[in-house]
Amino acid sequence: MRNNTLLLLGVVLALAAVPCMATEITFAEFDTISGPDITVSYSLVASVPTNTITESASVNFEYLNMTPPFGLSGTLPATLVINASTTAPDGEVTSDSHGNLSQYDYAGNFSIVLRIPYGGYPAGYLLLSGNFGPIESELNGRVSSLTFSDSTPPVGEVEFSSNALQFGNGDEGLSLNLTGINNTAINAEGMFSGFSASDTGGFSANVIPEPFSFLLLGSGLVGLGLLRRKLR
Repeated sequence: MRNNTLLLLGVVLALAAVPCMATEITFAEFDTISGPDITVSYSLVASVPTNTITESASVNFEYLNMTPPFGLSGTLPATLVINASTTAPDGEVTSDSHGNLSQYDYAGNFSIVLRIPYGGYPAGYLLLSGNFGPIESELNGRVSSLTFSDSTPPVGEVEFSSNALQFGNGDEGLSLNLTGINNTAINAEGMFSGFSASDTGGFSANVIPEPFSFLLLGSGLVGLGLLRRKLR
């Protein structure tokens, strides 16, 4: 009876860690606290027509679909900063007969840090940051609502980093939903004249298990090995 109990315990420990192995998931999201917070502006950079996305806003950030890093569960008070730009001619806005707008080739970066101390971590602790674009980046949608998205592949198109997580090889992606846009006029250079909006967003990647998950799996396998020796 005792041997059967030990065998069952080893199997449970081993299987408990399996769902935590690296797999592509939507692992985080944010909501802005008040808006509009994100802007798309127009300028000439070295005489080249340029649209630039900028944001520096207080947001609610949350890790999803996994065991959150220790002390970082629930809704986290954070600050989001985004900087990205696209230039003509590749970044010129196109419009179809149905009113759909598209713009491509944004390249930039973002960071999300704790706004105040939380769960034993200091203000400024890096929850998530990344670089993105320009090949697969796209801003498209209707006049009052646009979505910015980018994903890997190609390799290096989107790259995340975090003090709380590690990321495995594979697809990484981000998506921002822009709503409440006040103006999507297109200027003579074929770029957005400029607008502001509110935004929410999500992030997906292959997330590496926390060290505890590996320990759990290892403990189960070691237990099975010891039990097998004992039963011989």
